[in-house]
Amino acid sequence: MAEVLYSMYNDPQNVLYLTFLKSVLGEVQLVMKAFEGEQADPLKLFDGLVKSVSSRVINPLSKVDVLREPIDGYISPKPYLGYLFEAKAAELHLAPEEECNVRRRCVALTISLTNELRERLPDNIETLQGMSVFNVGGTLAHGKSFGEIEKKSPSFLGTLL
Repeated sequence: MAEVLYSMYNDPQNVLYLTFLKSVLGEVQLVMKAFEGEQADPLKLFDGLVKSVSSRVINPLSKVDVLREPIDGYISPKPYLGYLFEAKAAELHLAPEEECNVRRRCVALTISLTNELRERLPDNIETLQGMSVFNVGGTLAHGKSFGEIEKKSPSFLGTLL
């Protein structure tokens, strides 16, 4: 068993993949810690996580709403997978096909993670986004008028009035 683990950790492809995992899972852990806070806005945190994770692989010119539709058709041909990944890839000097295989695995993981996160969103996400304008921090801020709140969520307020 120890020999298998040793050979896995000595494989440069696995080292590169684990470097990518470290950066992605670091983002997820930061958001999970933020959920534990008292003033956390879960919708904003979740929205930020999904967009942050998916932005690694999405073509920057595409106009896709990652919270509502799959990102499979909007993948960049050669995505930038983060500084840590790119620096480690340059350091390891992998063969082009090996690096391409690791990139494909990283993109597949990112797509899968984005889809899993999106599936955990409730069906009434639009309603929740409309209600978020009434959070304590937003409504009690100085200089906030009812007109500004109405602009942020006219469809939601229309149903209330």
